[in-house]
Amino acid sequence: MFINKDELLNALIKKKTYEFNVCTHVSLSVHPSGSKTLLMRYRIDGKKKCLKIGNIELFSNEELNQRIRKAKQELHDGTCPATRARTEIRKNKEGSIRIEALIDYYSKTHVAKLKSADQINALLNRHLIEKIGYVRIAEFNQQILETALANVGQTTQRKVAKLLHAAFNFAISRDLISMTNPMSQKVNNFGRNGRKTKRYLKKTDIELLLENINNVTSNKSIVNAVLLLVATGQRKCEILEMRWDEVDFNNKEIVITAERLKTAHSEDIEKQEDHTIFLSDFAITTLKNQLERTGTKKNVFNDLNVDTFNRDLTKIIKKIEQLKHFTPHDLRRTFFTNNLESGYNVKVLDKILNHKITGVESHYNYAQFIENQKEIMKKWGVYLSHFHKL
Repeated sequence: MFINKDELLNALIKKKTYEFNVCTHVSLSVHPSGSKTLLMRYRIDGKKKCLKIGNIELFSNEELNQRIRKAKQELHDGTCPATRARTEIRKNKEGSIRIEALIDYYSKTHVAKLKSADQINALLNRHLIEKIGYVRIAEFNQQILETALANVGQTTQRKVAKLLHAAFNFAISRDLISMTNPMSQKVNNFGRNGRKTKRYLKKTDIELLLENINNVTSNKSIVNAVLLLVATGQRKCEILEMRWDEVDFNNKEIVITAERLKTAHSEDIEKQEDHTIFLSDFAITTLKNQLERTGTKKNVFNDLNVDTFNRDLTKIIKKIEQLKHFTPHDLRRTFFTNNLESGYNVKVLDKILNHKITGVESHYNYAQFIENQKEIMKKWGVYLSHFHKL
């Protein structure tokens, strides 16, 4: 490649950007400031394109010639050199973005608008920014996240994984990054150990919990929530998000509306029935105690946080000697297993827990077992009342 210095001098004298051919497809652009840049102009797919080869003062002739040869070869192979160059630049910029910046962008732009912003940000800060915030997104993989979350519970692991998945998707949708979401297809199974949990409380564990729970916490709402979970066998979200207008003290029942049920789906919400929970005297007394605390509010457990309840429960369990770790969902297994061992019909217990009927049976079985449900709840409540005086 040969560049005439006289032509360069003339371009500078004219005090305007001047461009002249150097070789096929390649021209030199001279800016009044003195900057001299090689450009490659060409057509591909009927469109005019321009690729910046580089400043001749910053690169040697050998480097510039090498870039020109590479671009011409790409053009010969049907690849647009300019598009390829822009992609490389973008990847280099994306590669420098750290997890901390990604989370910060997601938090300020999206999470801040949500009602549960404080809880979400607490999870993001505690488990992502503090542990892997320094990691560049180009270097991130699932193993890094698994190592960072090795000492936290499976539920928390999945929550954090879902938040990180959402953060990547949010940045991709806003064109901040162009990479494939590294958390795709990994969220739902994240943190699982590949086998179903078999944990439940035996009657000796139940008795230990009920006899000591008042002694290890002063938060009566948490106590009442745990007692209701034990007494009814219902899902955590269905109890902790329960409203006072769903509680019927006269008929001793709770009616959870269809849209609040886990078994409700958008496509069949109109067909979904409300779920009625029949209450024992033990459960009724527990609710009346809670009524004194939050009766003026909309929600029964207005002062509890669904997202942090597991952590609060774990603190209580650790204070009770000889009581092994369990989760709120284990109390659901506890209710089912202990009553099944007492000889009650599995189909009645399925109805109490509102298990979804599948297969052919779903087209034929419409039995409600109301009296049977009431009997089970009553006797279970009597058993519990022996170990926890309300």
